[in-house]
Amino acid sequence: DGEGEGEGEGPHALQEASGSATFADPLSARMLLQQFGSWSAVPEEVGATVTEVRAVRQDEATRRRYKGTAHLPDGATFRLAELDLSEVVSAEVMAIFEPELRKRAERRRREAEQERRAAAAAEKAEKA
Repeated sequence: DGEGEGEGEGPHALQEASGSATFADPLSARMLLQQFGSWSAVPEEVGATVTEVRAVRQDEATRRRYKGTAHLPDGATFRLAELDLSEVVSAEVMAIFEPELRKRAERRRREAEQERRAAAAAEKAEKA
């Protein structure tokens, strides 16, 4: 991604049934801030589907990049969740972030295709 969180971005923790530390990824956080204007205006509950989750291990670099996780100790693992906010934010907000959303969807499609090909090759190798 290469993007970090902007100054003044507040907490964006998500409630996980497993209890693991999970946060909205920077893109989802920016979309929520664009829609609601501030963290205090974001509803406590945002009904959104998780599109992708990445596990991240805390160190100095991640602490600087994801300011909302600064309270986590070094070595702690947390998760960043990309959210499908199409039912939460306006069409105007979706349009602002459309290029980045499209780029991420294409990356996921390419990764899924690579995984499918690798699985097919492994299956073919087993049969040989």
